[in-house]
Amino acid sequence: MRAEVVVIGGGVIGCSCAYRLARRGMRVVLVERGDIASGASGACDGFLSVQSKRPGRVLRMALESLAMFERIEEELGEEVEYRRCGGMIAAEAEEGLETLRSIAEGMSKVGVPVELLGPEEAVRLEPYLSPEMAGATHSPIEGQVNPMKLAYALARAARRSGAELMTHTTALRVEVEGERVRSVLTDKGRIWTGAVVIAAGAWSGEIAGTAGVELGIIPRRGQVLVTQPMPPMVGRVILCACYLKAKRGGGVGVATSIEQTASGTILIGGTREFAGFDTRTTPEGILGIIEHASRLMPILREIPVIRSFAGLRPYSPSGEPLIGPMGPDGLFVATGHEGDGVTLSLITGELIAKAVAGEAGGVL
Repeated sequence: MRAEVVVIGGGVIGCSCAYRLARRGMRVVLVERGDIASGASGACDGFLSVQSKRPGRVLRMALESLAMFERIEEELGEEVEYRRCGGMIAAEAEEGLETLRSIAEGMSKVGVPVELLGPEEAVRLEPYLSPEMAGATHSPIEGQVNPMKLAYALARAARRSGAELMTHTTALRVEVEGERVRSVLTDKGRIWTGAVVIAAGAWSGEIAGTAGVELGIIPRRGQVLVTQPMPPMVGRVILCACYLKAKRGGGVGVATSIEQTASGTILIGGTREFAGFDTRTTPEGILGIIEHASRLMPILREIPVIRSFAGLRPYSPSGEPLIGPMGPDGLFVATGHEGDGVTLSLITGELIAKAVAGEAGGVL
């Protein structure tokens, strides 16, 4: 089998890359060892956030991606539960409020609409938030999407554009001859190609290693709880200031997130743990999530949790995703997004497509 480009990974990042490449007329083969969205994209929330990004490259990418989400359902011809609902970050104590004040000031300097709210203002927007909190920030441009629906819609659009999707196919190694990519060996045979995009999430480092490239990507487990369906209760996507501390500090613990899906279930996250490739949930993780989230939104203690799950996010020690060419000629990576994968999925696909095609603007 031959292809111009092989994309390894069938989550939102890999499907976005395959779609954008196929739209440019390239012969694309996507290789995924399981089903589409069977990794982190099927075990995460659907936040589309900007407030959690520091001003700079990642924030610019997030803003570009949010603009793309505004037209994605029309572009793909499918409904992916996209909603520009606005987002909040709440602080339990004064220490967290200082962090939020800094975020609001930093965002205003680069033209991103974020306002700092007192407790009463925050509760007026989200009545079930605790009135005991110190305050919150709010941005009207944030939103949510269904990550699984998004991944499948991108995969179908890629196939309509000519891409071949090889699910339940494991990429064993990227083969290099001299200083150039020559093929990808899978458990179903070899695919000859001059370009490979590694978008395999937490497993990207292992695959890149077969081509002699060290990425430093490691898995970071996130456990999430799902409640029974409820009437509309949570209008926005909500984070706690502790989320920023866990995300930016590279530590472990609970990073609270709350969103209500189109089906009425409430997703309550989540842990940030380095536990290797273990995708099991733990009693300690579940109890920690409940304790933290119910302090922020006390009514959650009264709502039955019907299931829990865990996914592995690709953690990059730099705190920023790796997007673009790396190592031998023809090798490209799109990984290390950790908790920003859904938000940055659309712009990542566009940047990779530009980089592979040799177009200007392949890196923001």
